[in-house]
Amino acid sequence: MNNRNKKNKIKAMLVLLFFVVSMSSGCITTEEETTPTPAPTTITITDSAGRDVEVSLPLEKVVVLNPPAAEVIHAFRAMDKIIGVSESIAKAEFMPELSTKVVVAKHAHGEPDYEKIIELKPQLVITYGTHPAVDIGKLAETLAPAGIKVAGIDCYKLDTIFNEIGILGKLFGKEDEASKLVDFLQDPAKIVESRTKDLKPEERVKVYAEHHGKEYLAFGPGSEWHTIIENAGGTNIFADAHQPYVEIDPEEIIKRNPQVILKDIRRAPKMGYGVTDTEPMKEYLEGFIDRPGWENLEAVKEEKVYMVSSALGAGLGKVFFIPYLAKILYPELFEDLDPESLLREYYEKFHGAQFKGVFIYPEL
Repeated sequence: MNNRNKKNKIKAMLVLLFFVVSMSSGCITTEEETTPTPAPTTITITDSAGRDVEVSLPLEKVVVLNPPAAEVIHAFRAMDKIIGVSESIAKAEFMPELSTKVVVAKHAHGEPDYEKIIELKPQLVITYGTHPAVDIGKLAETLAPAGIKVAGIDCYKLDTIFNEIGILGKLFGKEDEASKLVDFLQDPAKIVESRTKDLKPEERVKVYAEHHGKEYLAFGPGSEWHTIIENAGGTNIFADAHQPYVEIDPEEIIKRNPQVILKDIRRAPKMGYGVTDTEPMKEYLEGFIDRPGWENLEAVKEEKVYMVSSALGAGLGKVFFIPYLAKILYPELFEDLDPESLLREYYEKFHGAQFKGVFIYPEL
C-alpha cells in the first residue's frame, strides 16, 4: 500500500508539473485567448454637416472631392484607398500620387459627374459638409440608390479641423497617424498664444485683411481670417462689422489707418507650393498698394503689406498662417520663431514632399 501510495503521489505531482509548464509555455490556452475580437464591419460618424453616416469597413474605395480632406488622407499615407478626385486635388503638386486618379469633378465645390462616380462604385464619397456652394443633401440623395454613402468632412475651419482629422483617422484605420498630425498642427497656435495672450488692447497691431473676391471686400467677425488675426495677437480694424465679409468705403480704411495689410490671393498671381517666380507677385503688389490715399497709410509707409497664398489662407494651411502673421505683427516678440521651418517640416514629414514655393509675399 505504501509503495502504491507513493507511486500515485508521484504520478499526481508529474501531472501537476506538466500542467504548470504547459500553462507557462502557452501550450494550454483559454477559450478567451483563442477567440479574437472580430473587426468592426461598419462605423457611424457624425460629419461636419451634423449628419450621422454609417460606413462599411474597411474602406478600400473612396472618392474625395474636398482638397483639405484629401490632404489629410495623404498625410496618413492612405492615398491608395482613393480612386476618384476633383481636378483641384489631381493638380496638387505635393500629392503626385493623386494626379493619376479618375477626375470626377471640375471643381471641389462644383457639380460632380454622377455617372463617373457610380461607375467607380466607391464605398464613400467625401465632400465639404458646410461649404455654401456644396449641396451635400442633393449629392447624398443622388448617390443613395447606387448604395454609395456621402460624408461631408470640411477640414478647413479652425474650430473643427482637429476633430475632423480624428474622424478621418477612424474611417481609414489611421487613428495613431491622426493623433500625431493633430499634435503637430496644434503646436504653432499654442506657441503664439503663449506670447500674445497678455498683450494690452493698445499694444495690439491693427490689421486690414481683404478678401480675394473683389477690391475693398474686408474680412469681418465670423470669418476665418478674423479669427486668425485675433489668434496671432492682432486687431481687425473692421471687427465692428456686422457680417463675415463686408464691402468697405475706401475712405474708412484711410481713416482707421492699419499698421499691416493682408491680401488674400487665390488664382492670380500664382502663389503657394511649387511656385518660385516672384515677378508677377511684385507687379501685383505694386498695383495693389497704388490706391488713392494709401501712400499715407502706416502699413504702406512701413512696407507691411503682404499677399497671402491659399496654401496659407485656406484649408489646413490656416494653422501655419497664424505663426506667419504673428511674426509679421510682432517680429521682436517672435524673433526666434521660424514659420517657414514649421511649414517645411509639415510637407517633408507628412507628405514626403520637397519644400518649395512662395507662400507669403514679400517673404519674411
